[in-house]
Amino acid sequence: MKHLTEEAIAAGEAELADLGLVLVPETLRSIWAYLDEVLDENTRVNLTAVSLPAESVRMHIVDSLAALPELDSAPDGALVDIGSGGGFPGVPLGLASGRETTLLDSVGRKGQAVERALRRVEPAERIRVVTARAEEHALTNGAAYAVAIARAVAPLPSLVELASPLLEPGGHLIAMKAVLPEEELSAGDAAAALTGMQRVALRRFTMPAGNESRSMVVYQRAGTPEVKLPRRNGLAQKRPLA
Repeated sequence: MKHLTEEAIAAGEAELADLGLVLVPETLRSIWAYLDEVLDENTRVNLTAVSLPAESVRMHIVDSLAALPELDSAPDGALVDIGSGGGFPGVPLGLASGRETTLLDSVGRKGQAVERALRRVEPAERIRVVTARAEEHALTNGAAYAVAIARAVAPLPSLVELASPLLEPGGHLIAMKAVLPEEELSAGDAAAALTGMQRVALRRFTMPAGNESRSMVVYQRAGTPEVKLPRRNGLAQKRPLA
């Protein structure tokens, strides 16, 4: 490892155990190797503001894998990470689940750096990088995914709108949130009603080491949208439906 320390990795694995998450050693080795490569790429391309080994393990790996229970409960099939940035949570979840995974981000330099990192990790053949906005990708990949996931990308009303045209019928959106006000949750539910989505699960918990609050909100593609989707680029954020 060029950047990660044994101490940081051991602390991360202990946190995963505290969350009830047990991964096989081969998978963990691939996940740590990917994070190490991201930290190396980060010295040349701004992939993440979190670059200290121990902090990056917590914020990029433990935090990403905390969504495994929701992913395991989702329908079988491909996963898309909306606004993937440096590949989190998509790469750790893709490696842990074995799903075909698409990392979707509109910033080309980030995507190129993530591709370089992935090429140096085994096995990452099931993970691909796509440089595009979610709205653009939905035009050519509508209903292509069983699961969409997003972490710290946009408020819930925007996320359910962006995810809906990407999901197959019955597919799940997993929205990873830190603080989740009731107002945002209510607005997300209202936007879901307009976009053919329905909230099916909500899990609130505390991260073991730092005591940060987390919420996992799950919506299912349950019907036909009442509005034409996708709308033009940026409208989901600039003019949310609710």
